[in-house]
Amino acid sequence: MARMTPDHDALEQLVDRALGELPLPRAPHTLRARVHAAVAAPPTRGAWFTWPWPVQVGAGTVALVLALALAWAWPSVVGQVLPSIPGTGSLRVAAETNAALVQVLRLTWAAVVAPLAWYVLLFIVMSGTACAVCLAALSRVALGGASQS
Repeated sequence: MARMTPDHDALEQLVDRALGELPLPRAPHTLRARVHAAVAAPPTRGAWFTWPWPVQVGAGTVALVLALALAWAWPSVVGQVLPSIPGTGSLRVAAETNAALVQVLRLTWAAVVAPLAWYVLLFIVMSGTACAVCLAALSRVALGGASQS
């Protein structure tokens, strides 16, 4: 058996020549029509992240309010409706647990969050004001807004 010595340049030329002789692949006949139809089609409704930020904030607020309203009303609704339905003991336990959780959240809000909320709001407003003042100063100094020479 004869041993072959690799000649990389000759092999590269051979492969290049063989690939050059192959016909170019053709696109399907319907490709151009499909591309034009896709480009001309009106945009579809995008994901939530493509919505304008005011709409995102509004949708998030509505979802939060609905979730809080459901959590707030759940114990009383379950207390009114479930006694008349047989076999709903586990839901009654879940409603009692939810009522206890809502009470804990109320106490936490009153004892921890509410006293600090005004200070946090004041800090946010002061930080925003400081950033606006720094931006105004930098726009005059760095961008040459104030000098007329």
